[in-house]
Amino acid sequence: MSGYSARRTKGQKIVRFEDYVESAVKNYFKQKGWKVWKDSMPEHAWNLRWSTRSFHSELHKEAKMNQRFNKILGQRNITCKDLLAKNLERMRSRFGTSYDFAPKTWVLPAQAKEFEKVLERTDNSQESGSGAMFICKPGRLSRGRGIFLFRTKTELYDKMKAENERIVKARFEKMERKRKREEEREKKRAQRELRKDNGTRITTSGRTINTSRSRFGSRSPNPKYTYDHRLNARRKLSLSARSKKIHVTDCTIWVVQRYISKPYLLGGRKFDIRTYALVN
Repeated sequence: MSGYSARRTKGQKIVRFEDYVESAVKNYFKQKGWKVWKDSMPEHAWNLRWSTRSFHSELHKEAKMNQRFNKILGQRNITCKDLLAKNLERMRSRFGTSYDFAPKTWVLPAQAKEFEKVLERTDNSQESGSGAMFICKPGRLSRGRGIFLFRTKTELYDKMKAENERIVKARFEKMERKRKREEEREKKRAQRELRKDNGTRITTSGRTINTSRSRFGSRSPNPKYTYDHRLNARRKLSLSARSKKIHVTDCTIWVVQRYISKPYLLGGRKFDIRTYALVN
């Protein structure tokens, strides 16, 4: 029995993180005694695979009985607002009034012309400036971001443009902060490698000082290393290649519903209950 198999028999659970994971998630698994998967381990050596993105269907098919994912296959069909609206409409057309609990929903821009006709009818049926209230939400965002109320077509597209610009700016700033953190980590890692391999230390000003000594005590540069104090050539190249892949997409899918002015309240406040049921 190999050393790895012997460890597995002791009941130690292993979590494999696919991409960036919040520190709160990592700390939770650490407190529960889980071990984090490393590149040196076998490819299949994990019990839970954790990612902020969806997994390919092939990974679900190849998973063993003791392996789980933090994402359910196909869950985006009910967790994305636009896809949920389409599926609810499909179920309403099939089962009728059983699905009337969800308000009428339009997905823009696919149903933009249909919704504009609805806006024209509500404007004509009510006094000027007091049309029906609607709520607009980004189809693929969460935590209440980008949501706004409107009454007219002009107000809808003006607010949609403003929210879109704000969303793009926030995404770009988040990516920039992430890129800078990666560069800082790469810089520190490169500095540690240099001190380890070349016997040098780097001052706070970025100046490289060779600390290796000959047997006569004189300082002499190591001819094997030519070092840029910011990043070595290999890592600098990888970072630049990675930064070229960074692109910020705008919000292209929106969901519109008629605003419920007098909703059911709990303790005088709005609330929502999110319940998921797995039927097999």
